[in-house]
Amino acid sequence: MSDVGQRERPVQDRVVLLFTGKLGYRYLGNRQYCSGNSNIEQEELRTWLRGRGTSETLINRALHRLTQAAALGEGRTLYEANREVYGLLRYGVKVREAAGEPNQTVRLVDWERPENNDFAVAEEVTAFGNVTRRPDVVLYVNGIAVGVLELKRSTVSVGEGIRQNLGNQKRGVIGPFFSTAQLVMAGNDTEGLRYGAVETTEKYYLRWREEGEEPNLLDRHLMQLCSKERLLEIVHDFTVFDSGTRKVCRHNQYSGLVELLVERGRPALNELPEGIRKDEEAMSETIENNIRRVIIDEQSVNPKYYDKMSELLDALIQQRKEEALDYEVHLDRLVQLAGRVHEPSEAGGYPTSMDTPAKRALYDNLDHDENVAVRVDTAVRQTRKDDWKGHRFKEREVFNAVHEELGEYETRADEIFEIVKNQRDY
Repeated sequence: MSDVGQRERPVQDRVVLLFTGKLGYRYLGNRQYCSGNSNIEQEELRTWLRGRGTSETLINRALHRLTQAAALGEGRTLYEANREVYGLLRYGVKVREAAGEPNQTVRLVDWERPENNDFAVAEEVTAFGNVTRRPDVVLYVNGIAVGVLELKRSTVSVGEGIRQNLGNQKRGVIGPFFSTAQLVMAGNDTEGLRYGAVETTEKYYLRWREEGEEPNLLDRHLMQLCSKERLLEIVHDFTVFDSGTRKVCRHNQYSGLVELLVERGRPALNELPEGIRKDEEAMSETIENNIRRVIIDEQSVNPKYYDKMSELLDALIQQRKEEALDYEVHLDRLVQLAGRVHEPSEAGGYPTSMDTPAKRALYDNLDHDENVAVRVDTAVRQTRKDDWKGHRFKEREVFNAVHEELGEYETRADEIFEIVKNQRDY
């Protein structure tokens, strides 16, 4: 290691100890001389999936699909690979146990219960590409590298760490290693932490601005941004892929604009930065993007309903672009739409028996057949066992119960069962 590296070593030692001590990450060791380092540590992921009762067949097929998604070949860009990997992390990998079997979703991350995941940290991770590079710190969730951190001593600008990250992401360097990365970070003790996503340019790296008791700026930012719950929440809820660019939220966007609009109405818009508020187009696009994010996130819960919400949003966007709506009217309609997106029951029109989100989702996706929706809901509630989701045999019991109640909709059993699995009520 160079003399510069030696001077940065105390910072790295302290940061690794912060992750393993205060944040509760498992230590994977110094990986400088490990020849098999990967952004997908397959044995780590296999072990985690086995612990959730996933069969070897499903594990093999899910890993194959994930590895394919993470690959940079045949003209695929890092952005494209990263977006595809994110989709698998966010929504799971749909695979079949065997021909004729229903699709099963292999969840690579337990988003609802962060404590059920295996958070780990490694240092000096030698990554091999056309050239060899060694990121200072890599964060793993269930064996998947989701965070890369470059550290600098206090007299070296954080900008140097950012530029180092950007250089490493080039295809001719170790770009493929970043295909699974959800946060790319650089920091030192004097400037604290800067963060972005893959291919975020230096100008757009962000600083997490939140008060805290920890006096060391870098340590405070890392504890705030990389705690288990918050790391998963930011990846799950506060990142978007927009026209070839992946974006991560600023601290002041973290609270969730749609939720604020539902709680406070138009006054919630005062929470947005002044630069956005003064720009009508920027203001509209910010609200539209936040509504779109919720629609995308909730799509699997109630596909028919959120397809309709997406169409309504598209129509409002088109009207704005055609200048067919007054700006203030446009904002009012966006706020109204935010309420309907956040809570489908606000849309009205449901029979009184559709008194839970799960029943409403079934009703919407079963051609508004109230009787079948009630029967399927009852069958699920009577059949499901504790921790049934992700367990092959328990899922099969619920699938069979749903199939028996579908009647004329039996050809859509796989589709309806996926909706059932995505319900928080169950």
